[in-house]
Amino acid sequence: MFAALKSLVTRADASFPYELGAQQPAVDLSIWDLYKGVSKADRSEVSIFAVDLKSPPERVEAARYAVKRLRSLRHPCMLRFRDSTETDTHIYLVTDPVVPLLTFLQDEGSKLGISWGIYQMAKAISFLVDSSLVHGNVCISSVYVDPADEWKLGGVEFMTSDKEASPVTLKPPEKYRPPEAAKPGQGTHPWSQDMWGLGCLMWEAYNGVLSRPEQLKAMGKMPKTLVPHYVVLVSANPKSRPKPSEFIADGRTKGKYFDDPFIDTCLFLDELAVKDKDDKIAFFQTLPDKIDSFPKSFSCYKILPQLLNAFHFGGAGSAIIAPLLKVGKLLSPEKYQQDIVPIVVKLFSSTDRMTRISLLQKLDQYIDYLSNEVVTNDIFPHVTNGFADTVPAMREHTLKSMLQLAPKLSEVVIDTQLLRCLAKLQMDEQPGIRTNTTICLGKLASCLSPATRDKVLIAAFLRATKDPFVHARVAGLTALNATLQYFSVIDCATRVLPGASPLTIDPDSSVREQALNLIRNTAARLEKAHKGEDVTVATKSEANAEKAFASASWLSWANSTISAAVKIGRTTGEAGKPTENPATTAAATSSASASAEAAHATGKDSAGAAKKPEAARPAKAAVDHEETSDYEDAAEPLPTHAPADTGDADWSKDGWGADDNDDDDNDSYQPLEPAKK
Repeated sequence: MFAALKSLVTRADASFPYELGAQQPAVDLSIWDLYKGVSKADRSEVSIFAVDLKSPPERVEAARYAVKRLRSLRHPCMLRFRDSTETDTHIYLVTDPVVPLLTFLQDEGSKLGISWGIYQMAKAISFLVDSSLVHGNVCISSVYVDPADEWKLGGVEFMTSDKEASPVTLKPPEKYRPPEAAKPGQGTHPWSQDMWGLGCLMWEAYNGVLSRPEQLKAMGKMPKTLVPHYVVLVSANPKSRPKPSEFIADGRTKGKYFDDPFIDTCLFLDELAVKDKDDKIAFFQTLPDKIDSFPKSFSCYKILPQLLNAFHFGGAGSAIIAPLLKVGKLLSPEKYQQDIVPIVVKLFSSTDRMTRISLLQKLDQYIDYLSNEVVTNDIFPHVTNGFADTVPAMREHTLKSMLQLAPKLSEVVIDTQLLRCLAKLQMDEQPGIRTNTTICLGKLASCLSPATRDKVLIAAFLRATKDPFVHARVAGLTALNATLQYFSVIDCATRVLPGASPLTIDPDSSVREQALNLIRNTAARLEKAHKGEDVTVATKSEANAEKAFASASWLSWANSTISAAVKIGRTTGEAGKPTENPATTAAATSSASASAEAAHATGKDSAGAAKKPEAARPAKAAVDHEETSDYEDAAEPLPTHAPADTGDADWSKDGWGADDNDDDDNDSYQPLEPAKK
């Protein structure tokens, strides 16, 4: 075979703009030899049909006629003509890449598309009828399948027309001739012969190649919904065979063979350009759930091009994101970079909030396909706009996305841009966002350089411990606990412990529990240093912080869905000064301070331990909390000026200032000497 192929290529005209490839399996009763090929111009794949001029004259004559006919036929369901040439040795016909239907049906996954294929063949016959043409050889050997699993009608060498007689003397196979062919003069319709052929094609699609006409009487493996249509098509009376358009309309009625979700999807895709915007959006929203049941090739070569066209020319917007990413999973990495990544980058530049939120929500579906360079240069600059968005949901989704984007950013971008945004977000007016900012920073600790961790983490987490929102304080303490391995013993002794100690008498038991847990772990670390054990500050990316956060049940971005938000019992007066809010004074007394008052009355805290004298507690203004179901009525913004007890720290600037216990004389502490043995 390879010797014959080499000879064929050698004899081909050098001006022929296509390269012949491997030969496809032979198609029974076809006059053509089918080869794979590629265009010399753009390397696109094609199919090349060839007939040797040494073949019988009637076969060569039929090949020339087929080239002439196919050149003039343009229809989505017909084999698409690209080029042709005749050399001294062969006739070449070039079409879009296809495989014979018989070869295609050998794959079990092709069964889903049979109904759509038969529908397409009925449409092709309807087109020929409207063009006053009779195909004359509708059967399995005349049908081919393209990469999108779409059936194409070829084999036009036996086609006839009312306007001109066919010069072809070759006759179609005997087994496909309708009964009336043996009865000249019997009344028929122009479509009778081709509709008989369509019935034969139905039988072959489910049962294999037809050997003799008598087999048509047995239904075989045909589905029950197809049987009524099939029986009419193979009727001995040619007058009873329906017109193709009527056959299609009847099959599309409810409960019939063409009433199929797969056909519905295909038809909608074919008519996408003329559909209303609302219909397109509704279709794209339901499409992701259907893709799993579709053949892979159909999704990649049929659905994907339509989605790309809808994005570039149809104004589909964010509606195509979900199906686009679903199809993208089926693509090769190279194809994904070529087709999907440019659209993702372009969508991130959109000013539509729903588009940007949808992209951020589905970030885990495509982040692995994005290079560090694309994230840093093309995506992150647009994402950062969400940190300052006026809509809380936009800020929250932007914050959550950092867990996946930050590992692809350089240390310079993290230090100069990301941390500045997080510092501002930690003073957000929404308590849930402030809490999640602390969580995010704790999970990103391993992405920070050692110098940045020393400068930022403790200051940021201690700021969270002063938040009026309970969960924010718990987040600050848990973050300190989870990242303890990154802190030196000096920082543990002079910053972490002093910052955690006041929270051991917090009104909320969950805060007290986390504070005590942090103190125990910090003390254990200091004790190791005292004994001379290794307490080296972690410098490599470690999973300890991530595991610590994952182990806490509330640390799952739950604050955005907390049913009871917090309302501070104060309002802001002129010049940003807090003033008492009489409307919330009673609620403050009965809710946020309830546990403290109960402890005072019983002499014990909420855990049952003896309560310390009130004088021993640090002087601190009471913070009033009130549960409410309205998330918009969240805690008032944290002050944009540094509290009086923070020294020189300035929270209004980008970045974190020094924490409460970060005194200038801390530098005088020296590392502990190893314990003497």
